[in-house]
Amino acid sequence: MRLVRIAAWLGYLGISGFIAVALIVSVYGSARDSVGRAPPLNAEVSAGDLAGCAAGLDSLYAELTEQLQAVPVAKPGAAQDEAWEAWIPAWRRRLLTIGSQCRLINGTPPEATALREAYRELDQLQPLFTTHVVQFAREIGPRVDRTRAALEKAKQSVLAPGR
Repeated sequence: MRLVRIAAWLGYLGISGFIAVALIVSVYGSARDSVGRAPPLNAEVSAGDLAGCAAGLDSLYAELTEQLQAVPVAKPGAAQDEAWEAWIPAWRRRLLTIGSQCRLINGTPPEATALREAYRELDQLQPLFTTHVVQFAREIGPRVDRTRAALEKAKQSVLAPGR
């Protein structure tokens, strides 16, 4: 009887362990896919590649800041985190592509050191912007939506008195 209990516990622990590992692998894979994967590194980096990467990073920065500036005025404010989360994976993939194209992720050529620093700064700025958008949507966005509705109702009451 004791042997049966030990076997049952070992089976239970084995199945539980398998499920836990499968769950962790699944969550990790989903998170990795949403962040994006870098394409293979470019073997040789030319001066033209570096100029293209500099322009690409500048464009990505402009796009990131433009998206952030649009958050407070977008309607509804409470849903901006969903819009951001739908938009950001494609932006991240383009950032990773530039990082691979000019070897800014690892194996950076000496002539691209400043470009690598700009890449890292942009890579670190994006999560901060994401945090800002999520906080706005959850904490400020609902208040913005209520304020907009109250202002619209006030305007309608003034324009159409007697209602």
